[in-house]
Amino acid sequence: MPVEYDLEADVLERIAYADLLSAIRGLPAIYRDILYLQCVEEHKLTEISKLLGIGTATVKKRAQRGRKKLLD
Repeated sequence: MPVEYDLEADVLERIAYADLLSAIRGLPAIYRDILYLQCVEEHKLTEISKLLGIGTATVKKRAQRGRKKLLD
């Protein structure tokens, strides 16, 4: 049975993704880098910690604060 392609859902998903990227780019760098790595590149907190050379707890806290700024 063929899978149906939902063009409208695909377009809405792409718009939402583009809006998310735009919002992340508007954040201060300490939040932007972490959320980009986490949300777009799908890295885990421990990986981000190693990539940026900061503690995992710091990455977690900055991710929380960055998400809060996105919601505001």
